[in-house]
Amino acid sequence: MHANSCRPCPVKRHGPLLLSVILSGCITRGPLPEAPGIDLPDQWEATLGNPDASFILDLSDVRVSAFDFSTTPIPELIQEALEQSPFLQSTQALAKANSAGVEVIRGQRRPRVLGRFQVNRQKQNLGSNPTFGRLFGGGTFIFEHYTSDLALNWEIDLWGRLKDLENAAVADFEAAQQDLEAARLSIAAQVARAWISLTGANLRQELTAGMVKSHEANLAIIENRFQQGLASALDLRLTQASLTSARASLESQARMKAKAGRHLETLLARYPSGRVAPGQDLPKTGTRIPAGLPAKLLAQRPDIQSAHQRLRAAGFREREAGKGFLPNISLTGASGTASQNIRELTDSSFSSWNLLGNLAQPILDGGRIRARMRQTQAFREKAAADYRSTLLNALREVENTLDAEGHLTREESALRQAADEFAQAETLAWERYRKGLADIITTLEAQRRANEARARHLAIKTERIHNRIQLHLALGIKLQGQDAQAP
Repeated sequence: MHANSCRPCPVKRHGPLLLSVILSGCITRGPLPEAPGIDLPDQWEATLGNPDASFILDLSDVRVSAFDFSTTPIPELIQEALEQSPFLQSTQALAKANSAGVEVIRGQRRPRVLGRFQVNRQKQNLGSNPTFGRLFGGGTFIFEHYTSDLALNWEIDLWGRLKDLENAAVADFEAAQQDLEAARLSIAAQVARAWISLTGANLRQELTAGMVKSHEANLAIIENRFQQGLASALDLRLTQASLTSARASLESQARMKAKAGRHLETLLARYPSGRVAPGQDLPKTGTRIPAGLPAKLLAQRPDIQSAHQRLRAAGFREREAGKGFLPNISLTGASGTASQNIRELTDSSFSSWNLLGNLAQPILDGGRIRARMRQTQAFREKAAADYRSTLLNALREVENTLDAEGHLTREESALRQAADEFAQAETLAWERYRKGLADIITTLEAQRRANEARARHLAIKTERIHNRIQLHLALGIKLQGQDAQAP
């Protein structure tokens, strides 16, 4: 028989390792799953056939074309909120934690060196050993051993498993950064809307205060006419009731103004006293709307970018889990001194070292690796669905705000004209009442409708500005004053 005929076959001997290498080639080089796509039109549907708005495709001058906040304190308020907002600080802290998480994962790929000092002290009863008992007559023996060394531990990332975890952590950090930017956009929009709401509430209060003065003047006229026998008691009672109702509305408007002020102060991280100063008038909206192309939205909105990064992170973790069956290769070693006398630890004559290579191949794990593979796959599928949901929600928000702009523009124009016409009707009604050509009910109804038309026109102006702010938020575009960096 040949001398080496009994040697094990090289294929059988190295089969598991070769199989691991082949599997690793399939696993480590597989591409990440792509983000689910959505068919996008060439132009926003809400802009098609809209003759009342002049849409633009260039997003470079949106802060000039959409709003003029330069005459308002909104830029300063936004900057204050970005510096003081606890919500923003919380989001930033989370981004810092994710940044530290990247370093934690990255450190696992580097060798780990520990400085160790070990003391081993043992006490043995020599009387329990027959040999030592005869020689030493029983008693005890205390043994001491001291070790001082540097210990090395390094997992060799041959299959790229740790690299996948690092890439996932980096993607999580990028997602957290995008979440921070989304929070900044949200805070800026909330502050702008809050100031607009406060100013609108103040204007409504002033409008209601004017109504109260008007009703007081009317009541004085009716009382004089009643004393002269030119007005009935019904005329007097109806006028008094209108004044009382207007005073109640004034109290309601004052309450809403204080509430709006407290909301703004909370966003600014101030004590909610309700004493923040409102504006004297609403800012004018621009004549052009930043529309852009639907595809540009993908690069604009930070929440879409965040969802995409989380999808990438889930893909890296799924790929890492698929490498669980591959062998784990690591090196461990130590170099130092060891002696039974602590004074001899600094003597090179007592030096010691060891180096060990480890290769561990999972064989039986109770199904944990396959279960984790299924788990990471499910998380990746969820991240893909979340990304698609975020994208659809973003497209819906833009289409809604663009569509609302056309309707709000026409509605504001109609309400402005209606307010003017009702004001003229109110004037004519009082003239006819003084001449005895109209009764008090018709006159007061004309006055009520005129006041209602003024309030509706003011409300629609406020809503239109809110819609413009929402459009900035939907497109992921910064408002004026949002250039301040978070603390």
